[in-house]
Amino acid sequence: MKIKYYVNEDERTVVCALVQCHDDAYKYIIARIPGYIPKTFLQGRMDMPDKFIGKSVCAPGDTWDRQYGCQLAYFRAIQKYDRSFSKVLVRFINAFFTEGSEIRKILYNQIGKFEKSEDNLGRKLYDKERMLGL
Repeated sequence: MKIKYYVNEDERTVVCALVQCHDDAYKYIIARIPGYIPKTFLQGRMDMPDKFIGKSVCAPGDTWDRQYGCQLAYFRAIQKYDRSFSKVLVRFINAFFTEGSEIRKILYNQIGKFEKSEDNLGRKLYDKERMLGL
């Protein structure tokens, strides 16, 4: 995601554009899930709009403040972004629990490997502590 601001001081408006957002949710999920998830499973479920716009307009009786206008425009754009991001995550979770049996197997295998390695590490630490009389 990139952030771009467009400021028009004559009209006292600020527009914030969050761009290149299309695959943010996809990258987020892929980075946090161990193992391989087939692209066919994710296709169409992970799509977000590529751009989110937030706009702030200074009221006629108010004092123009460029920084505050940028903050307000950003806040409005990020609200739209967050709503879309949340919808994509919910869509993924629903698909995962309704039709993602092959992916669940992959995840459970990865989690099982992790738990086994944790158990082995715990046993090794316990044995060393016992040897040292701790």
